Amino acid sequence: MNRTLMEKARSMLNGVVLGQEFWAEAVDIMCYLVNKPASSALDDKTPHEVWTSKKHSLKHLRVFHGNAFVHVSKENRSKLDKC
Repeated sequence: MNRTLMEKARSMLNGVVLGQEFWAEAVDIMCYLVNKPASSALDDKTPHEVWTSKKHSLKHLRVFHGNAFVHVSKENRSKLDKC
């Protein structure tokens, strides 16, 4: 499982172009997410549900990465500028 978490964390950091100093946060997030999906071995329950006997919510999850764009006003750009 350690190798799986590290591979997923490495992929996540490379996908958002973050430095290696964020590896602990990435592994923590991946460990959290690995335990969220339901499993057929657990009668379609999540490990959290089996452990606590309570359903959990996924409403608190956010996107790890999002694209950001800078708006350049019409006055400061021309038709031939790069997008």
